Amino acid sequence: MGTAVNVRGFNDLVGLVYEGVDESRPWTTLMRRLSEATDAHDASMVISSAVAPGVYYLVTDNEDPVATGPEHIDGVMSVNVLLDLAQPRATLIEELMPVETFLSTALYQRFLKPLNIRHLLGQDVLRDDVLKVKISLERTADQPPFTKREKQLIEMVTPHLQRAIRLRERRSDSSHMRCLFEEAMGRVGVGCLMLNAHGRIVSMNARARHFIDKGDVVLARNGCLRAAEGVDGRRLAKAIDLALAAHRNGCRVQRGVGLRLESAPGIALVDLAVKPLFAEKQVAPLMADDAPAVVIYINDCRAPGIELEPEVLAQMYSLTPCEAQLAALLARGTSIDEASELLGVSVNTVKTHLRGIYEKMGINASGTSELIFENMEVPKENLLGKEGEGFYQGMNLFNRMRIQMAAETLGKAERCFDVAVKYAKERRSFGKRIGEFQAIQWMLADSKIDIETIRWLTYFAAWKADQGEEFRAEAAMAKVHGVEAALRVIDRTMQVLGGIGLSVDLPFFRFLGEVRRTKSAEGTLEIMRLLIARSILGRDIAQ
Repeated sequence: MGTAVNVRGFNDLVGLVYEGVDESRPWTTLMRRLSEATDAHDASMVISSAVAPGVYYLVTDNEDPVATGPEHIDGVMSVNVLLDLAQPRATLIEELMPVETFLSTALYQRFLKPLNIRHLLGQDVLRDDVLKVKISLERTADQPPFTKREKQLIEMVTPHLQRAIRLRERRSDSSHMRCLFEEAMGRVGVGCLMLNAHGRIVSMNARARHFIDKGDVVLARNGCLRAAEGVDGRRLAKAIDLALAAHRNGCRVQRGVGLRLESAPGIALVDLAVKPLFAEKQVAPLMADDAPAVVIYINDCRAPGIELEPEVLAQMYSLTPCEAQLAALLARGTSIDEASELLGVSVNTVKTHLRGIYEKMGINASGTSELIFENMEVPKENLLGKEGEGFYQGMNLFNRMRIQMAAETLGKAERCFDVAVKYAKERRSFGKRIGEFQAIQWMLADSKIDIETIRWLTYFAAWKADQGEEFRAEAAMAKVHGVEAALRVIDRTMQVLGGIGLSVDLPFFRFLGEVRRTKSAEGTLEIMRLLIARSILGRDIAQ
């Protein structure tokens, strides 16, 4: 009889797991029922992501606005020592750390002890490079510790919860990621709101709601985003229509539109970025009406400065600590001279960091810093390799990096080629698809030849390096041909796309800059040709 009751109870929980996919507040009913089934004081699930560091989404049936408010959640999570501890199985707090250690933590002293919470049981539901989800149960000091029964129940429910979360993410276009990202944008002072496929607002963060409620620049009318009276909103309406069309047609080459709303020419009010969102084809028919189709970012031009958190900037955009501090100061309206004084560095150093943030052509998420060594002595035992052979070691590293650069050009060429082929099959002109014109066919054929020759020169150089054979000339050939052929492929792609190929919203100008940079990095193409000539004629002739 007892076993039958347990089976029925487990079946009820599994049913609530999958029913929670469609709840407006997903899995709150499951958390309530799980609390009852385990006699827990509270059951909850915390979701976090690497793309929105320091931002958390809490799933709980607790309706206390203080306990579930962002300030309280941030306070708890900032000292929650359990977040970074892997729990592949259901484990008690005593199994993770000594009891005395737990009782001395800020988590217990500041947040659990005042509520008389003493016993914790938790398990990782998901834990990968992007998403982390942890479920936990709590009991008070007046209750007995959790037993093997509660552990088994959590471990039986967790696999179903994993599937349900993935299903929810696919059907609602990453709803939890959406909430996390909206919150992260709010922390850097940017409004973020989502529109569904009909152009209606389905969600927004607190910063965006402030803009909407104020109503002097943008407002919500019949559930849609509109410019306020006295503000020219034609460009906003056009940008939204374009993004919605891109979403409907799955036109991934349309990356979004940036615009500025003005009360009069030259008098800026807000900057906006309007970007389409996309779902996988097999999932799109299942998506709910509130699934986001367009994301809009809003920044107030009139604000004297934006209060940004350097730590959040550093994690979100891969900035160095100095670059993040400088970016936060400049966003507040600080001049370069003032930033130099506040950071305690020279103006030239500030400009170096600024170049690292904004001006480093073709290299993204790569910090640039200046190092100065004065009167420094390096111990002999710290010598790398043999004395006097540092140059040759560096050149050997360059040879390998040239193969990597050839592979980079291959990837960019293939990406452009795929866009060109898709466009040639879909774009119609003069009553037929442009792919039916011989001029387009020849451009695609030439690009395919270029791509395959890049591929096999790169693969051959990499194979010789792996075999321990001399590969300097092969690496040089792969780089020379990779750069020049990729530039041809990018140019042909822009030609196939016609006028839209010149849009800065598409990646081709960025690819041009990145591949063009490769011409000079780790040895110019002229030096590469010299190395190739030496392998043919010998060093005594090709000097």
